[in-house]
Amino acid sequence: MPEGLVNMKISHFFLTFLISAVFSQLMSQDFNCMAIPVRHGSEILDHPFSGGLNSPQFNQMDIDLDGKEDLVVFDRITNDIQVFLYQNDKYVFDCSYDQLFPYVSAWMILKDYDADGLKDLFISPALSSAPSVQVFKAHVKEGKLQFEKRFFPYGTGDVISYKYFGFEYGVYVAKPDIPAVTDVDNDGDLDILSFESGGGTVNYYRNLCVDEGLSLDSFKMELADRCWGKFRESIYDDEIILSEDPLKCAESPGFRHAGSTILPIDMDGDSDTDLLLGDVSYNGLIYIHNGGSENDFATALERDFPQDDIPVQLNWFLGSFLVDVDQDSKKELVVAPNATIGSQNIDNILVYSDLDATSKFDFSLDPVQFMTKDMMDWGAKVFPCFVDENQDGLMDLIIGMSGMIGKDTSLDTRLVFYQNEGSTDSPVFSLKDTDYLGFSSRNESFLAPEFADLDGDLDIDLLIGLENGKFIYFENQGGPDMAFSFADPVYDFMNLDVGDNATPCLLDINNDGLMDLLSGNAMSFTNQNITGSLALFKNSGSKFNPYFEADWDADFNEVPFANVKLQESQFNTLSWATPEYYESKSGSELMVGSIKGTINQYAVSINDQLEILKDSVAGLDFGRFAAPAIADLDGNGFLDMLVGVETGGFRLYQTDIRALSTGTIQNTLGQNTFVISPNPAANKISISQLGRRTENNEWVQITIMDQLGNIKLQYDKYTLNTALDLSGLPSGIYFVLIQEDVFMSFNRFMKY
Repeated sequence: MPEGLVNMKISHFFLTFLISAVFSQLMSQDFNCMAIPVRHGSEILDHPFSGGLNSPQFNQMDIDLDGKEDLVVFDRITNDIQVFLYQNDKYVFDCSYDQLFPYVSAWMILKDYDADGLKDLFISPALSSAPSVQVFKAHVKEGKLQFEKRFFPYGTGDVISYKYFGFEYGVYVAKPDIPAVTDVDNDGDLDILSFESGGGTVNYYRNLCVDEGLSLDSFKMELADRCWGKFRESIYDDEIILSEDPLKCAESPGFRHAGSTILPIDMDGDSDTDLLLGDVSYNGLIYIHNGGSENDFATALERDFPQDDIPVQLNWFLGSFLVDVDQDSKKELVVAPNATIGSQNIDNILVYSDLDATSKFDFSLDPVQFMTKDMMDWGAKVFPCFVDENQDGLMDLIIGMSGMIGKDTSLDTRLVFYQNEGSTDSPVFSLKDTDYLGFSSRNESFLAPEFADLDGDLDIDLLIGLENGKFIYFENQGGPDMAFSFADPVYDFMNLDVGDNATPCLLDINNDGLMDLLSGNAMSFTNQNITGSLALFKNSGSKFNPYFEADWDADFNEVPFANVKLQESQFNTLSWATPEYYESKSGSELMVGSIKGTINQYAVSINDQLEILKDSVAGLDFGRFAAPAIADLDGNGFLDMLVGVETGGFRLYQTDIRALSTGTIQNTLGQNTFVISPNPAANKISISQLGRRTENNEWVQITIMDQLGNIKLQYDKYTLNTALDLSGLPSGIYFVLIQEDVFMSFNRFMKY
């Protein structure tokens, strides 16, 4: 073995060069959707990482061109589209179609307007406040489905328009509404029904393409009726007023319309258009029966639909959709909230099966919850956190949330615990506790958990961010390598306050062996006028007695930290920042979610600053909110990222970020490969070598250094596979230079 290694002093320059040479990482941002098993009781969820559903709209289309109708779900809260392919008699979530559709907001409908066999996309203009209708034509290119925005020769601009007294107007569809796109007059082209701007009546926009012998690949519209069906919404309540005259609109003084959804349906099989209405002030559906006159005259209505079965009741402002759920050529009625705030966000999708064997509909409630029963869906805004809760060497999952809303409209906020019952390379998450630490009775409205050894006693403590910007501290008294055992909670921890919606992240940012507190927020720091930023509170205490100064203006505090500003825009105070710290082979890094639904990636430099690596990593966009958690779940050497989203669910990705250590694979400078385990470690590690059975007397020479290149431990003859005591080292990142004969290996580990 070469001489002189033991007394060698490795310079910071040499260390930096070595790290760069060995652990350089290309920022290709190749993130792929991942699926691992998740159990709820004895059931394995079909699509646990599809993202949850709050205000979904349901359409069907053959997305993968295999001849089967797939399920396309748009959630108006996040403006996110989820595609579930129909395979082997069930729906399977596939995130690869996320980029297929253009940006959609408010509503979307899939209908084939040009009779080419492909359903086209009708949407509200996404980048405009104009309450109108845009069309994206579907076509196939190189064997794949694509959508292209259409500009029509009749009218102006990129919206469907009509001529009225010599002027062109866009077909009116209010942003809260869902219109009906259907062939009202049964002439072979698609017409549009939508509520007018304020009067509570339905406009009938008739398509004249067939009448005038024009191509179906267009729209030439007229406002044929400003009171289709001759009914009107009441200005005083959610009642519907019918007319007694098929030629005269129902009378009702004033204006009322605030939001409605329209489902065209031939309920009685008489070939005319009946309607199911949802209303912004109503928790059910209203059935409008078309009497069948040439003027489409509403002759009867039914509230609390269906009256001959269990009526629809959800909280609140409902949309309804006809979907062939089981692919048996019979449509089911699917009902869900259409509101953007405050609606029911759990158990919120109802399916009514059609019991009639004829062309009529006879709906009956299916007791089985549709879609969400196979998802990890915990209401709204969920905060995942990986931690080895039972200290078995496997990463478990603790979830915080901003609350579940049921039929009774009450807010239920809690922590949820999933235990990893798999292995180091095959994780399996099993739901173990739906009320971890009993938070359902603590009346909190927001819980963002973070785990770390805050008090230096080698076990993992818990810090929780609250809606009021403050924190709860749970000291773990279980001891190192023991299952968690928390002391009574300490509320208003050290009087720290970050404004609103605290999202804590614990890390030793200045490498002094003490955990510092980095927290995101959702509203303004009152004395900084910065929304959605990060606040850094450095630990000025000791190893066993942490201390954070609550005064933002203290010299060792930084509010906002590194000038990170994640507000939606300079004109919008709505904001968010959700930081996640991790160690990769490239160094210390942060992923920070934002209110835009995107995630920024930063490198943490040695001078306590952040360097932006990527704005919107991998082009991911979750619509309205994103809270990342990072760990190598499957032991393949690459970090995995679980993202909590606005709709109460999660997306899971395999990233291209190399893990610091997996316990199985390490990069080397020579032909040999060494493994450090466990990594991260508490007070002991061992070093082994891959590809060779190690004899008891085989040894190597090792040098352990801190991040500045200072030598902390040295061993001339370390015997492989034996325990190495780290109890004298403070928490932090360390580098190990391993020398065997003429070969050298350079590894890294984290001590907590």
